[in-house]
Amino acid sequence: SDATEHYDGTSWTTVNNMNTGRIKLAGAGIQTSALAFGGYNPPGTLTATESYNGTTWATAPSLANALGNLAGAGSSNSSALAFGGASTLPAISTTTEEFNSSANLVTAAAWSNGGNLGTARRFIDGAGASQAAGIAFGGWKPGAADETELYNGTSWSEVNNMGTAQYGSLCGGTQTTAFSAGGSPDQAQEWDGTNWTNSNNLNTQRRQGGGAGTLTAGLVMGGR
Repeated sequence: SDATEHYDGTSWTTVNNMNTGRIKLAGAGIQTSALAFGGYNPPGTLTATESYNGTTWATAPSLANALGNLAGAGSSNSSALAFGGASTLPAISTTTEEFNSSANLVTAAAWSNGGNLGTARRFIDGAGASQAAGIAFGGWKPGAADETELYNGTSWSEVNNMGTAQYGSLCGGTQTTAFSAGGSPDQAQEWDGTNWTNSNNLNTQRRQGGGAGTLTAGLVMGGR
């Protein structure tokens, strides 16, 4: 699908489509400043990146690596992280890429290699407010993963594991307060910056959907 929808707190509205339809992609940013990158347009894995300004999607610099089932973090279309995933199934990846865009750069925007994840995985989940403050958790390695890693803009460091290993959850938040809901197995968990604790499960069980917002004002949508 190439469909795009806006949420206003009450209802969804269809807006301009993406240029390239895809599944199992990742994203970063907010409704008026976002990036979408990677994913699959069967039978191929994509490097394609698109930038969103709140109205239309535009082609942006491609990922260096074609990846699907990856995760993303960042608060705008000028600074983001892409990590984990796979180029071809059943592969798993530690790949991390950083996106930077600035009117002051000779090259206005580009992806560059970042520090690799400590544990390779796909169907990975992640969140974070900026490129220098990302969090990655769960995933498939194969078998459900419980590892949690934090990114400081240069490298990943492993911290306390999730209480329940899971993959494909719907998630959001920051490096210090995040949520993971649904997934497989279906177990909602909350991150307080140090530890994970179990919380109330979603009303509708699902995995591989979308998530946004914060721990205290989160939103999930779609899924399998």
